[in-house]
Amino acid sequence: MIAVGEYRDLERLFYYFEIREKDKKNMKFLGEILLPYEEEFAEAFYDNLMKFEDIKGYIPEEKLRKLKETIKEWYRRLLSGRYDSEYFLYLLRIAKIHVYEGIPPHYIIVAMNFVSRFCTRRISRFFSEKALTHTGDIREVFERMEDLTRSLRKLLAMNEDIIVSYYIDAELRTFMEAGRFERFAIVFSKKFAVLTD
Repeated sequence: MIAVGEYRDLERLFYYFEIREKDKKNMKFLGEILLPYEEEFAEAFYDNLMKFEDIKGYIPEEKLRKLKETIKEWYRRLLSGRYDSEYFLYLLRIAKIHVYEGIPPHYIIVAMNFVSRFCTRRISRFFSEKALTHTGDIREVFERMEDLTRSLRKLLAMNEDIIVSYYIDAELRTFMEAGRFERFAIVFSKKFAVLTD
């Protein structure tokens, strides 16, 4: 996992995900299109999450009540166009909470997939309406739409990577801090779980 405290590490993360200044501007522009859907997004995200029956076992009831506000805050930050050390520390705090609550990492992947679908539908709707009134070459409209959705995919992939990497780092740290007998028990239980599966 990249230690996101240093400027050099942030730049490396941008390099890995090919996030350029243009992508940051695109995300800010997407904010103009997508932020009006903030309430709808929070409701849909929450409903999508609640379709998993076991989720309530991971998230305490009092945190479930606050979840929609937390979702909206993340949505606003995602669409801000500002991705600095503060943003990355914010993502790491989210990851830490997920790990602490014992939420399996596949929920992160499922959630990012949902976010991608939700946003892409609204972007498509926006540009379909724009295409109806566009007087120039219609391809320009759809090229712009593709450019914006590409930036969205990059940022979502980076969000997913940072959060899931924290899980891997936490698991590795637990393994490394364990004694010899504990490491044997961890390895054995994992092999046993694979066998029974």
